[in-house]
Amino acid sequence: MASVVFVLCGARARLGHEADPLWQTWTGHCGETSGHGSRALQSLRSAASHVRASRDALLMARSLPRLSPDRAAWVSAALNFWRRAIWATTEAMGAARRMRDAVTVELEDAWMVLNR
Repeated sequence: MASVVFVLCGARARLGHEADPLWQTWTGHCGETSGHGSRALQSLRSAASHVRASRDALLMARSLPRLSPDRAAWVSAALNFWRRAIWATTEAMGAARRMRDAVTVELEDAWMVLNR
């Protein structure tokens, strides 16, 4: 959204032009932020789904007799889902960091366009 506002303001103030290298640099970076944000959100959704699956598997395990092989299988499944949730959360954190870095680069590019 901020990039749309910047483009509109830039067009009105005649800041950018397709041939301008600073403008081209900014336009090259402006789409990266939303891509990283989408990946972070998708990873968080995956993590939440894995946490719910882990909880459900543990609830199923608790309903079975203590020394049952089925109970051990459900506990193992719960642990696997939990590991996947941790992995997806780690991916989300990485995507959020990349999004932060992309915002910084985009802001620096916009600053260069505005202050030339």
